[in-house]
Amino acid sequence: MMERKSMERCLLQMVADILPGKYLLTAIYAEVYAVLVETIKELKSENDRLKSENENVNTRLEKLEAMMEYKAEK
Repeated sequence: MMERKSMERCLLQMVADILPGKYLLTAIYAEVYAVLVETIKELKSENDRLKSENENVNTRLEKLEAMMEYKAEK
């Protein structure tokens, strides 16, 4: 995932690229948009991975609980 420092450097570079007295907001927004889209993709990927891990942990927990209930009944 894009680290905070990397994002800050990218944004600072975008601001530094603006010539004094000129406002190139469209270019800045396009660059910021690209950075944000990439960051969102990375976050979605991480979120999907964590959801999958959570499902696996829940499945294992359910199996363990079932085993404990079975042993407790005996």
